Amino acid sequence: MTELLKIYFSMRLRCVWRTCKSLGVFVTVFMLLALLIISIIIKYTPTNYIAFLYLVLTISWHINRKDYAFLLSLSTRKHVRVLFLMEYSLYAFPFICLLLARERWWVGIVLLPFAAIIPFIPRKNANFSLPTFPLLAQGSFEYQRAGRMILPLFILLLTVGSIGVYVNNYQLVRVVSIATVAITGMFLCIDTNAYYMFNYKSVNRYLKLRVIFAIRNSLVMLFPFSLCLFAAKPAYSQIFLCIFYLMNASLLFFQLEMARIKCNNNELMYLFAFCGLFFMFIATLFIPITTIASGIVAGILAIWIYSNLKKYGL
Repeated sequence: MTELLKIYFSMRLRCVWRTCKSLGVFVTVFMLLALLIISIIIKYTPTNYIAFLYLVLTISWHINRKDYAFLLSLSTRKHVRVLFLMEYSLYAFPFICLLLARERWWVGIVLLPFAAIIPFIPRKNANFSLPTFPLLAQGSFEYQRAGRMILPLFILLLTVGSIGVYVNNYQLVRVVSIATVAITGMFLCIDTNAYYMFNYKSVNRYLKLRVIFAIRNSLVMLFPFSLCLFAAKPAYSQIFLCIFYLMNASLLFFQLEMARIKCNNNELMYLFAFCGLFFMFIATLFIPITTIASGIVAGILAIWIYSNLKKYGL
């Protein structure tokens, strides 16, 4: 049993290390900050929803695990269930901390028996896979990659946003909506091979497709959150806020793509660029007139990239 635990948890640590290495320092740090923000958001949701969220996430993970047969080849079924019990108890720890912060310790204690029951849930004929993010523009590789990686987190944020609408907590919905834009932008910051740009016929076509991808994919990804914003505070003025939210998110995504090329994989420079562009996005939500400044910045970045790519004969 000790050997099984050593193999399993060392394997998990290596998977986490490889993921962080592929994402890069910049995205990894911001993802940790995003998880902290999400934890703060979840803290202010009703306690019943926190417990339900743990059960849904853990049961979904259990019935969809791909390593069950591999673990059975290393040890007995009893030892594998004990391993699952330890793992699911670790998953329960952050939720228990959130419940303790809400002074609902008894709900947190109830989660531990569920962690012991979940390993006994049958997995036969229950296997399913999350789909890739639907309706994204064809050819938008960066968005498709980001969509595949954030889809479970996206579903979680949309669930929290829906809870905010249900309990009539507008501030919660607003924070979730802004956090979704930030997380999507972070995953658009992952390094790509710059030579793929030379597959386009011209710089004009490249920039045109970048604009189309930013507009369409931001609408696909963020339209549910704009509906939550409107449902949480229905008013005619809120319609304009939803429009500005979608429009400035598409501007932000376009700006981040241009900044990624300009920074040329310099993560420190990209960190400052991301912070500046994201704060500008937040400013556009509270001061709509700053949308003009955001559009000017997007135009300057596009001209900058146009002139640089022209030098290489694109």
